[in-house]
Amino acid sequence: MTRTKFFSAIVVALVALPIPVDAATKVKSVPLKIMPATPVTFSNLTGGTGDQVSAIALSPSAIILAGTVESSSATSAWITSQSLGGTDGFIAGLDATGKRLWDTRLGGAQDDVATAMIGDKQGNFWVVGSSQSPNPPSVATPSATPAAAPTPAPTINPDGVKVLPVKPPSAPLSRLMIWEINSTGQIISTKYFENSGPIFPRSIAAQGSGFIISGRTIIGNNLQSFTISFDGSNFGAPALFSQIYSQIAFNRTFKLTNGSIKSFISLGPIPEIPTWKSKVAIPVVIQYSKLKTVVSARYLHGSMIDMQYQRNLGVVAVTSQAGGYAVYVIPVSN
Repeated sequence: MTRTKFFSAIVVALVALPIPVDAATKVKSVPLKIMPATPVTFSNLTGGTGDQVSAIALSPSAIILAGTVESSSATSAWITSQSLGGTDGFIAGLDATGKRLWDTRLGGAQDDVATAMIGDKQGNFWVVGSSQSPNPPSVATPSATPAAAPTPAPTINPDGVKVLPVKPPSAPLSRLMIWEINSTGQIISTKYFENSGPIFPRSIAAQGSGFIISGRTIIGNNLQSFTISFDGSNFGAPALFSQIYSQIAFNRTFKLTNGSIKSFISLGPIPEIPTWKSKVAIPVVIQYSKLKTVVSARYLHGSMIDMQYQRNLGVVAVTSQAGGYAVYVIPVSN
């Protein structure tokens, strides 16, 4: 056998040898990492202590923000409409790149705040808040309709929890407000409920054909929790609770046709992602397949305000950061 044929035979033999399983695994295995998400837009509003984004909602083509601006002259990348006086609530529509589509101020001549929001099946948005205004808010749309103030139900206190005494403010936001707004930012209707003391709504959720609003109120000198129903036209009787209303820790799950999305505040290791090591609490968004394997993972900067999922847009989140608020749009593999 010639030297050339000898070496050719060795090469063929080596190529034909099976690759050990461990070696094949090492070649194909790539450690999964949680990558940072990048905001599509950031706004500092005006930087005042009363400026805040409180909630988001999604349409097939837009991101809707709701919140409050403290300054009567406040403007930002998201808010360009003129002041109504005092503190104003606001709602603003952005496209998927974070560009402002429209914005509307909510309230009257005195102080108003917007603190929660929900969308309905008709494509409208219901923003809840409270007002200091002694008269119906001044708006260019149909006049606000007052709701008859029913007698509050007795305080529910099965555990005998002591209600905390507080000093009511001299000019309280004692009017519970709800604004109905269409997909282009036009106010369709404004309703309010006259409360006997300051009222601070914190959430609104669908209940049957209407909504349930929850938050805190001051009755006399006592800080209490409340829930109140709203059928789209009228308010029910408030139910009072001795327990102080507190927000639930951020933890969301969205179902997909081919898996799911889970978001939570991560502090410490994540079993599915051994490369992740965090010594501080950080919001993370993880997409799982039907087999519950990790498809992708992102982490966000700042404190989580709200997060929603819409098939056309993906996961949309708002966080509070130094100097303002960031909006994230995280694409999802369908």
